[in-house]
Amino acid sequence: MEAKLEKETRKPTKHKVYISVTHKFLISQMTAISWMIFSIKLSVPWLNDLSKVVGFPLALFIITFIAYVPGYLVSFTVISLLLDRQPSIKGIHPSIPVTILIAARNEAERIATTLRYVANQEYNGQIHVVIVDNNSTDGTLEIAQKAAQEYGVKCTCLFEPKPGKSNALNRGLKAIKTKYFITLDADTLLHKKAVNN
Repeated sequence: MEAKLEKETRKPTKHKVYISVTHKFLISQMTAISWMIFSIKLSVPWLNDLSKVVGFPLALFIITFIAYVPGYLVSFTVISLLLDRQPSIKGIHPSIPVTILIAARNEAERIATTLRYVANQEYNGQIHVVIVDNNSTDGTLEIAQKAAQEYGVKCTCLFEPKPGKSNALNRGLKAIKTKYFITLDADTLLHKKAVNN
């Protein structure tokens, strides 16, 4: 009785049939060509009626680019997408340390929100933020330091007096100690899995 119950509760394993890229292409082509032939046969009365008004060559040209070519392209695309089964994203959870480099100039109103989004990242590794204040006049650096402390973000704040985002980024690049880094604008709001992906 237990063996019978176990058999009934077991789900059958699905064996997926692999279709090579060449075969997917050929199937898509054959379907699209078949659809176009079907469209041509259906459009003969339309072609005859339009030929009486504009002449056969122009009627054929018009119908070709209004019906035949778009129909072919759409059917090819639809079949290609239906046959192309992308593998699902594996649950990879990297834990490699990452640095986020932010060059900021007069971003006092937005920098705290950006750091809050950085703090809310779903990432297993250590995230270090390097903020380079590019000669702000609105207290961006002080607000960034306060926000980093409030949200528990490991942060290094630097100052670059020479104007220009490239100067600020170059200053920040010298402070990066991790293998991987992300450059971010001071007003960017990250999705919670942005660093993970």
